[in-house]
Amino acid sequence: MSWFLAGSFSFLIILTFYMVGRQLVRYIKYHSPITSIYITPDSENIYVSIRYHARTYLFFSEDQGESWKNITPEYFFLKQNKINDILFIFGKEGFPGFIGLITQNSFFISNNFGNDWERNIFQNEIKVFLVRQNPFQLNEFLLASFDGIYFTNNYGKDLRHITEGFKHQDSDVSFYIKDLEFSGTPGVIYFVSYDSLFKSSNSGFSWMKIPSSRRFYYQLEIDSKNKKHLFVGISNGGILETENSGYTWEYLDDRLPIAYKKNIRCFFLKINPYDSDLIFASVESEDDIPVNLRSVDGGETWERLELQEKFDPNTIMIFGKSSNIYVGTASGKLFLSKDKGTTWRQLKFKIERLIK
Repeated sequence: MSWFLAGSFSFLIILTFYMVGRQLVRYIKYHSPITSIYITPDSENIYVSIRYHARTYLFFSEDQGESWKNITPEYFFLKQNKINDILFIFGKEGFPGFIGLITQNSFFISNNFGNDWERNIFQNEIKVFLVRQNPFQLNEFLLASFDGIYFTNNYGKDLRHITEGFKHQDSDVSFYIKDLEFSGTPGVIYFVSYDSLFKSSNSGFSWMKIPSSRRFYYQLEIDSKNKKHLFVGISNGGILETENSGYTWEYLDDRLPIAYKKNIRCFFLKINPYDSDLIFASVESEDDIPVNLRSVDGGETWERLELQEKFDPNTIMIFGKSSNIYVGTASGKLFLSKDKGTTWRQLKFKIERLIK
């Protein structure tokens, strides 16, 4: 009996060290995630935000990532200001000195290349985890929080709760917003919760739940040329496509170049807004090995990417108006492709060197 207890105790110690070791390895790998990227439309200057040792930093490059300047506002480092991750970086075409930041609880606006900042803190202590910008009205934003979606057109000074009419319990995970998107038609917005797809045709003043048996939504992408043509990534079916706003769906598993076709999961999906034939995804199936994929014909056929860094839900992918594509990873790496994702080059962005 004593031998059995000693063996059990030793096993528990070994298991504890193993679990702690796994968490430590994961922390080391993902302790410096890139949280947002913005590319200026005229000259493709790059703004990148990154979290490093529980602090948020903002960097700027004028030479496509060859050199970087730290433009993090000084008061980001003051504890009393309670600055959290930068979720979204944006600019204003025709105003080169303008730069905007969105964190979990504030807008930050600068009109002089980040030398001075105005801060607009969200009312009622709203905490945001997802941001989308209207491509037709660049001062309009949708902000997803844990109690619904908010709209603002004055950089956070006023917020309008556009999903307040939904009846749900705070503990109901099915209403947790997984993704939201502006479509290619002004006023048409979609969002997916855990088990539902919703559409608004009037900028969020009213919503329609689209009946579907699909569940476990994670990603939503819209064809910029056709507002009814949608793709979603789900955790129990991989990638799905619809041509009628979600009333009927087609699984794309037979089109995917992967060995295992069962239990496919898709946690990353992105369509180029300037070329909707170009789609990127990452899927995994029974072997639990993520595979990066690309389609250059609107999802009809797919091929594997050469990029070894695997896309995941935290991957940031930004498309320039040229053919340039920028990818930021949860491990703090930054990549550039100039040929629609065929080849990739890692940019000279290493946070450890940049803050010395």
